[in-house]
This record gives sequence, structure tokens and C-alpha cells, in this order.
Amino acid sequence: MFDHRPDERVLLLVTALAALGLATSLPALASAPRKNARYVGETSQLRTLQLRVSRTGKRIVSPSIVTVDLTCPRNRAAFGTIRPEARIKRGRFSFEGTDRLGPYRYVAEMSGRFRDRGRSLSGELTLRRVSSKGTICRSGDVTYTATAKRG
Repeated sequence: MFDHRPDERVLLLVTALAALGLATSLPALASAPRKNARYVGETSQLRTLQLRVSRTGKRIVSPSIVTVDLTCPRNRAAFGTIRPEARIKRGRFSFEGTDRLGPYRYVAEMSGRFRDRGRSLSGELTLRRVSSKGTICRSGDVTYTATAKRG
């Protein structure tokens, strides 16, 4: 007689391959940030940035600062600064804000995700500056990475 039960080794291999396929198809999960840490890094425009996490680890707080290059009409260059403050939830944050400075209105969007048990941070941002005359300067899509420093 033939034994029609699957071989245990085959079942183990199939289970392992299925688990591996499932694990590689899941998106990387975010990590909790380090409490009271400074994240220092660089944007895709080669500008430095600093983001500070609160003592509780639940907010991006001041003094956080990101400088971004802007492209204006007729190939003129400008820059703007974002000072984000945002709530951190499940290892992620997002910030949307507007500010006025003289004849300019700035509109910023920024998001990020903490990784590697809070040792690093990465994300994306955009900044738009609109003059009182209606001239618009844009950063385009900017990415960034940063690593945690104490205090």
C-alpha cells in the first residue's frame, strides 16, 4: 500500500517558504523614537536638518529645523526653513503648516518614520513659498535621513 500523507519535511519546507514570502511582502514597521533625542541628518538637497523628540517620545518639538532649497520662476533660487512640531503615533509623524514672513506665505508638508529601534529616521517633505504678487517657488519632493544623538 502507498502512504498518501505528505512528508513532514515537505510540509516544513512549504511552511517556511510561505512564511518567508509573507515576511518579505509586508512593509517595514516603524519603531518608537528615542525619548529626548536629537535626530541629525541630511536632505536629498544636501542640506542639514535637526529634529528633536520630546522627553515622552510622543512629539517632534522645538528646536527642530530643516532648511530647503526652492526653485522659482526664471531659474531663480531661494530657500525656506521648516520648524516642524508634530505628534508621533506608532513611530510616525506628519506635519502640515503655513507661515507668513514679510510678503511671503510658506506652506510646508513633512512626514517621517522612525526605524531600527529608534536609531534612525527617514521621510519626505515639500515646501512652497508664495509671494504677495503670486509668484510661486517650490522645493519639489525632498527626502531625508537622520540618526539619533543624545540630548
